[in-house]
Amino acid sequence: MASPFAPYANAVLLFQVASGTLAPDSNGNLRPGKAVIEVRALLQQKRDPNREPRPGVDESFVWTEGYITQVGSDPKALVLPSIVTPDSPCSATWQGRVGRFHLEFTARNPYLATVNVNLVERIRGYFVPGLFVVSGDPWVPVPTPPPSSTGARYAPLLPAANNLSALRVVAAVNGQLVYADSGTPDHAFKVVGLLPNAVVAGATIAALSEGPISDDAWNWDTDRPIFLGSNGQLTQTAPEIGFLLQVATAATPTQIDFEPQEVILL
Repeated sequence: MASPFAPYANAVLLFQVASGTLAPDSNGNLRPGKAVIEVRALLQQKRDPNREPRPGVDESFVWTEGYITQVGSDPKALVLPSIVTPDSPCSATWQGRVGRFHLEFTARNPYLATVNVNLVERIRGYFVPGLFVVSGDPWVPVPTPPPSSTGARYAPLLPAANNLSALRVVAAVNGQLVYADSGTPDHAFKVVGLLPNAVVAGATIAALSEGPISDDAWNWDTDRPIFLGSNGQLTQTAPEIGFLLQVATAATPTQIDFEPQEVILL
């Protein structure tokens, strides 16, 4: 029987994320809108196992670990949305103190930590006292498309940073989709999938993260692997700089099985 009592939380975290369509700012630069995701958590002060504090310097930085008790208005939501990253500004109220929260990934494997940023109830990071304010409209989650009958799986819906073509590999950068590029080391652990359709800037789309996809214009060699190339393109020529990522195998000349493998830094 479920408990009738709401889970106890001693911290309220307000994460600011990119959301909505791109719009020009006061300088004429295109920027996405802002949204705020409210997260309630039970945090306890701990000793950071990876860092020794410096006496007289780090007293204001408090390492905390704990559990998420609620995300947004849904009491059953216990997982951070993938749009939240360690770069997301976060205003925090913890045990009656206000400050800023610096999120750190729970997953130990850096590839899993970046591709699958869901923290699955656990959360940890630094709390820094001092007034810090974020802004934006309340975040409204968008449902993830259900799995297809072909066994394909899709990444969560994310907005496109600019116009993107179909059948290109994309990476999530600052909560938005851009063409993944094997020559850009920063994209190595941010690849989320292959675009099944073209998308205009600001519109949301779910990239194919795993499964079959075909195109009559393809002519793949079924005896060679398929890699990520430049600007999201698929190629059977292995890159020599940046990073190596096999993203698919060719089932037929016109159909591939998209399934990214482990990244190899070059």
